[in-house]
Amino acid sequence: MSEKDVSGVRAAIDEWLDGWTFSPSNPWNIEKFERILDKDAMVIDDYGGQLSLLYGHKDYLTIWGEMVKQYMVEWAIKAEEESIQIWVDGNVACASFILRGGGMLAGGPAKLRQWCTFPMEKRDGRWIILKEHITTDPEYST
Repeated sequence: MSEKDVSGVRAAIDEWLDGWTFSPSNPWNIEKFERILDKDAMVIDDYGGQLSLLYGHKDYLTIWGEMVKQYMVEWAIKAEEESIQIWVDGNVACASFILRGGGMLAGGPAKLRQWCTFPMEKRDGRWIILKEHITTDPEYST
C-alpha cells in the first residue's frame, strides 16, 4: 500500500465531502461528484430514517438534487480524522470513516453523524467511488 495511493483515496473522500458542503453562494451540484463517483455507483443510505437505494449519477441527481433543492439551505460535513481507515491492494481500495456536520434545513437547524464505507477503484490514476454505504447515527442526528 503506497502512500501515494492512500493520499489519492483520501483526496477522493475529501472531494466527496466537499460536494456535500454547500450554501446559497456555493450550491450543490452533481458535477462535483461526477469526477469521483462511478457513473453506475450504488448508493445505500438511511438518512431521514428511510432506506435509499440509488444507482448512478442520474439517481444521485434526481433524488439527492431534488432533496437538496426542496429541504436543504446549507450543509457542511467533515470526516472525524481519527476514524479514517484506508486499505489499498493494487487498483482496489476500501475506505471507512465517520462524518459529522449539519446545517440549515427548510425546517430549521440539523446535525448529522454517519458511518461511511466506500469501495473504490483506481482508474487512469484517479480513485473512483464504486459504492457509498452510509448508516446514520440516530442517537446524534436530527
